[in-house]
Amino acid sequence: MKGYEIRLGVYCILGKLATGLKLIRVVAASMAHRAGPGDGGSVPAESKMGQRDVRRLLITGATAVVRHASRRGEITDPWLAGMLARKPKKVVAVALANKMARTVWALATRGEAYRVRAAA
Repeated sequence: MKGYEIRLGVYCILGKLATGLKLIRVVAASMAHRAGPGDGGSVPAESKMGQRDVRRLLITGATAVVRHASRRGEITDPWLAGMLARKPKKVVAVALANKMARTVWALATRGEAYRVRAAA
């Protein structure tokens, strides 16, 4: 049962993000036809930092993973172990959130399911 809570939390976050990304696609598609020349409509500006609620979910989940891994000392991911050895915890949490966001984006654009990496 090692890491069950972490995987469950990541799955919940990935599920919410996938739903959010689907919603973003639908909204973007519906806004695209309104942005033609002479229509008077415009696409609302999106911040360069992205959606605040999605970013908050990613950072919260990544912080929980980093906190759990550092307290228990059971780090199974070599990438996470290397980052925790070199960087402060908050920097590692943001880097992990970025990695999770890239994973979610790749899964959403390819339409694939998340595959858990086999333990080494």
